[in-house]
Amino acid sequence: MRQDIAYAYQADVWCENCAQQIMADIRANHPDQVPEDDMDQASYDSGEWPKGYMVDFEECDCPQHCAGCQTFLRNPLTSEGYAYVKAQLDATGPKLGDVAQEWADYYSFQWHAECQACDYDEDECECTQPVIVREWRSSEMF
Repeated sequence: MRQDIAYAYQADVWCENCAQQIMADIRANHPDQVPEDDMDQASYDSGEWPKGYMVDFEECDCPQHCAGCQTFLRNPLTSEGYAYVKAQLDATGPKLGDVAQEWADYYSFQWHAECQACDYDEDECECTQPVIVREWRSSEMF
């Protein structure tokens, strides 16, 4: 299991590299905002200093990206999150951009185009009146 750390800071989510840059900037330019014990997260607010958390344990309703560099944080999704990703992929169709493709790969989505009348793939259907459903599906959805 991965154990990546992300940070919450000023109502955004940050990757470890960007959060470390933020903390270095605060130390250099606003030393009065540095918590006495940054390991005691109860002693400070995430609006003042980044708070770390384990990405693997925080389900979200959508894929999370770093607010600074836009790196995909590979967070787990809630059932609403899988529905969100599916809706985004379905709206795009089979040809995805880089970000959507990264989501599809990470969350195990695959493109399906099959006939509801015969359950064959679109390319194999011989129905006279096919009812083709084109959509993204994930074995991870629940």
